[in-house]
Amino acid sequence: MTESSSTGGPSQANGSRRDQATDDLHAALGHLRDAVDRLRSEIEMNAKDEWVRAKPELKTTLGDLQKMIDAAAERAKIVLGGLSDRLDSTEKRDQSN
Repeated sequence: MTESSSTGGPSQANGSRRDQATDDLHAALGHLRDAVDRLRSEIEMNAKDEWVRAKPELKTTLGDLQKMIDAAAERAKIVLGGLSDRLDSTEKRDQSN
């Protein structure tokens, strides 16, 4: 047996370096995971804050849209009623001739 194989020599050093690289990789992944968690928390807080600020404006805008839709529906109802009345009067006039 050679000295390097009996004491572990270069192959043990390579294994040790791989173990260290694996440990370093796991540590880096742990740091990355922590950073992603912090980022997620920050984004969630910012989104909640933004929603609190935007909610009243959105409610107002939705209320305005609902009023416009209601007004348009009322106008359409009036126009359709007028058209219906015209058709009825035209029909009556045609029947009496």
